[in-house]
Amino acid sequence: MSLLIAEIGSCHFGSMKVAKELIRQCHEAGADLIKGQAYRGEDIKTGSMPQPFYHHCELEEDEYIELIDFARHLGNDMFYSIFSTGFDRLKKHQRWTKYAAAQTAAIQGKFNSDEDTEFTVMSAGRTLIDSKSVPRLRKAWVLYATDYMPKDPQLEYLEKLRSQIGGPVGISDHVIGKDNCIKAIRWHNVNCVEKHVTLLKEQMWNGTVFRDTVHGVTPRELELIANAMH
Repeated sequence: MSLLIAEIGSCHFGSMKVAKELIRQCHEAGADLIKGQAYRGEDIKTGSMPQPFYHHCELEEDEYIELIDFARHLGNDMFYSIFSTGFDRLKKHQRWTKYAAAQTAAIQGKFNSDEDTEFTVMSAGRTLIDSKSVPRLRKAWVLYATDYMPKDPQLEYLEKLRSQIGGPVGISDHVIGKDNCIKAIRWHNVNCVEKHVTLLKEQMWNGTVFRDTVHGVTPRELELIANAMH
């Protein structure tokens, strides 16, 4: 079984209309799941953009839930990496749980085995993989999270991760373009790909280019990844 996760993140720039168009196009491109990021702007301290950007992009809890329902209406499903406390209704509404690489590193040996389900996605960066502290999971989807826009994506970490957890692995890809995802699929037999998707490349906010619209793919490029995967 394979899983293609289209990450819309904050590429909607706070617009529900754009978020729904991203969801629609990701669904039509062949994504198996669509993922976003739920947060309050005040809690994003180490993002790639000035903090006011995250205040601009944050949505209300009801809006996050509305986007899940929109995706389900299309015949897909959606879930979020949640970076702030208090989104209790959202947590109950979404079927999937995602641990970003920093969250995985924070919990390490404290991972609750009850959360080792086929509806859990967990990313791990190079430092955690090198430390050999990635939780050994039987059911969850475990992804190697690349650095952001690296010259060398170091795909050998897929094999390090595979040998460490003793099961299938995937990739959370932050390399510019689609090609690294396709290499991971064809050369390393990954079973899950998570990739940012944007409608507009190199989109700017207040004079600063949002990084996720640089390394993210267009829906057409996402379709090519889907074709390689399925």
